[in-house]
Parts: sequence; C-alpha cells; structure tokens
Amino acid sequence: MAAPAITSVQGAVQAEHDEEMFDVYDEQGMPTGKTERRSVVHAKGIWHQAVYVCVFNPEGQLLIQRRAKGKKVCPDTWDLSVAEHLSPGESYLQGAVRGLG
Repeated sequence: MAAPAITSVQGAVQAEHDEEMFDVYDEQGMPTGKTERRSVVHAKGIWHQAVYVCVFNPEGQLLIQRRAKGKKVCPDTWDLSVAEHLSPGESYLQGAVRGLG
C-alpha cells in the first residue's frame, strides 16, 4: 500500500519533524551510541533528551507560551518559556541557546 500523499504545508512540516533524529539513552541516562527518529522514540517510549528554559521578566514573572493547536502532544496548552529536544551530539547549553533563538 502506498504512503498517503501529504496534502498541506502543515502535513509536510509534521512529516519532516517526525523524521528528526535523536540520540538514544539508557535508563541511567547514559548514551547508547544509537540514534532514532522522533516518531519512533515517542511511539516506543525510548529514552532521549530535552532541555527546558524558564525565562523571567524584570518583574520576576515567568514567561510562558501557548503550544500550537497542531501539536501532537498537549496541543493548545501552556508550556515553559523554551522546550527543545536535543539534536544528536548537542549539549544542553547548545539546545537551550538554539531554543532561545
């Protein structure tokens, strides 16, 4: 059976997003030396890494963001200032800086 055609820009972006590669870790947080696609690590519950950043304004208020309605996980809900999966070989600091853009 042929794969369904992607009929929208959002679908194309999601398909590319699902193919993003992550380093795989064991239960103790040690790298296994393997990488796997986003869609696989999420479907199978494989350990991988992410970084979260809390940004506060000068008044000490936490700045949060609303997740897009099209997100697979927790769509249209509030989230921390920055939440990023780490790319293969990327450090927590590098991921945080990338997320802060």
